[in-house]
Amino acid sequence: MARVPSYRRHKASGQAIVTLNSLDYYLGTHGTPESHRKYNRLLAEYLASDKSPTFGVTPDQLVVNEILLGFLRYAKQHFSANKNTEYGHYLRIMKKLKRLYGDMPALSFGSVQFKAIRQTLLEPDLARKYIIASMKRVIRIFRWASGEGLIPLTLPATLADIEPLRIGRTQARETEAIKPVADEVVDATLPFLPLVVRSMVEFQRLVGCRPGEVCLIKPSMIDRSSDVWEIRLDKHKGTWRGKSRTIYVGRRAQEVLLSYLLRNEAEHCFRPWSQKRNDAKLSMKPASHQ
Repeated sequence: MARVPSYRRHKASGQAIVTLNSLDYYLGTHGTPESHRKYNRLLAEYLASDKSPTFGVTPDQLVVNEILLGFLRYAKQHFSANKNTEYGHYLRIMKKLKRLYGDMPALSFGSVQFKAIRQTLLEPDLARKYIIASMKRVIRIFRWASGEGLIPLTLPATLADIEPLRIGRTQARETEAIKPVADEVVDATLPFLPLVVRSMVEFQRLVGCRPGEVCLIKPSMIDRSSDVWEIRLDKHKGTWRGKSRTIYVGRRAQEVLLSYLLRNEAEHCFRPWSQKRNDAKLSMKPASHQ
């Protein structure tokens, strides 16, 4: 358990003192009720900031890197720490912010710097919608900082007022909507898939869930008390937003899933790697002599 910064007496001055993030705060005459009130108030504010490394830094002293460091701690707690998720998207845009403006005073970051970051995303021929989403994350980072009292509320508000890239008014590439794979293509592919992967595809088609959600299913998540089973995922795409996710499993999908329920309650139902291991073991066995 992390040590709470202590209330103590400063020998030279006789004042009460507490040190937070290597900064000394003098609280008045040691032992007085007023000094204890100041200590309790400062400590509560420090703990409320989640012991932020930027606590006590005034807005005019703050640089962009310090905002990024604080937001990174926040992101690790609130987003799944996986580079293929929202957390990963934030890491990518934060690297650009750090490279271009990490040492810039945070209060100096404005519309010019925002558009410069956006321009670096235009050059690699990224899609317009991806660029818009990335720049919304930049605004979110500065909005978080304003919510923590690190910068004025006007800064992220200014960034949010910048007009986004519009269709036909930018060099950014447009993308077509992603459509489902045609049934005949899936049907032609199924016979060539390993058994477990084939079952995963069939199950996904029947219940309409995401591929990643199929991988997460465990026996402990499945409620089989009614005709239509319910699978309540403990982690999913919307977890960080506080949303729940339930997959409803009809009779045909139940038939696919049934043979994969003979697992430990905490194990994943679909495990293609275990089949690969078994296949590898079989291939290593010496051929039998007739």
